[in-house]
Amino acid sequence: MTTRRVTWLWTGGLVVLGLALVPGLGRGQVKPKIVLFSQQQVQTTAFEMAQEQGYFAEEGIEVTFRYFPSGTTAFQAFRTGQGDIIFSGDVPAIRNWSESGRAYRVVAPVEKNAKGYGFVTTTAIKSPADVRSKKIATRVGSSGSHFVWAFLRKHGMTEKDVTVVNLDGPAMVAALDRGDIDGFFLWAPYPQRALEVSGSKVHMLANADAVVSGYYTVLSAREEWIRQNSATLAKFLRASVKGQEYVRKNKDAVLAYLQRKFGLEPPKAAGEYDVIQFLLRFDESFYKDFEGFAGWMRETDMLKDRLDWPRFVHLDALQAVDRGLAVPPPR
Repeated sequence: MTTRRVTWLWTGGLVVLGLALVPGLGRGQVKPKIVLFSQQQVQTTAFEMAQEQGYFAEEGIEVTFRYFPSGTTAFQAFRTGQGDIIFSGDVPAIRNWSESGRAYRVVAPVEKNAKGYGFVTTTAIKSPADVRSKKIATRVGSSGSHFVWAFLRKHGMTEKDVTVVNLDGPAMVAALDRGDIDGFFLWAPYPQRALEVSGSKVHMLANADAVVSGYYTVLSAREEWIRQNSATLAKFLRASVKGQEYVRKNKDAVLAYLQRKFGLEPPKAAGEYDVIQFLLRFDESFYKDFEGFAGWMRETDMLKDRLDWPRFVHLDALQAVDRGLAVPPPR
């Protein structure tokens, strides 16, 4: 539906009436607005391109980005009622879903990868066994915690054999360079930045594919917001799917955008781009992998019960875009 927007201008004693056609809005309707809690990463380019290429505007919605260093940090604000849709890692999504009384749901997996997550250490640590008794940083409560747990157990250790320090990405890079920590595990671009900043003092000891097939990022929204904005959510995801398709077909343009907006150097961003499996769909592997994360979280007392799939995921919005994008969860 198309309606008319009326603008009155006062020009030296004359009143000028301007009429503008506004696609997609009926009489008396206001353009839906969404605040997206995001991060400055290659993983978020589907939404960046949906904005940059005008796909959100085509759907008649206005999206504002608010950036955080991690999903765990973003949830601190999200749980106070701020924001509408939040981009986060897999573990923060599960943990905050449980701790919030299941007040929100995952509305779309964004991507998964393992090689984009790195364990960078001082060169004094030459093998996994050398990690024992060292000070290792990660974003506690994030996918990084799962890696530390799995990596240590793979090599016959537990968290008691190291000192785990909770830091955000930029602080990890600086702390490792100063020698305040012996290593850290986190997602790109922070391990790559550490290699650039500290040079020959550090190296990449391992990446996440040493312990898992892939870590995920996902989009979540409050259940009440979803109920009140189901059509708007579908529009957001439809535009994001278009943005993701643009990302897949226009690598050089996307890398140039990331450098221009976030200062991400093209060679490093390209390394991330090449290992990411872009999703924006629910499939069988998503459910299998999340069952694995949930099992680890129950073992470490971060989660009390099994995942309640009908309460954890919301399929309707993606199915409204394309029913093939949302396979039902296991029963």
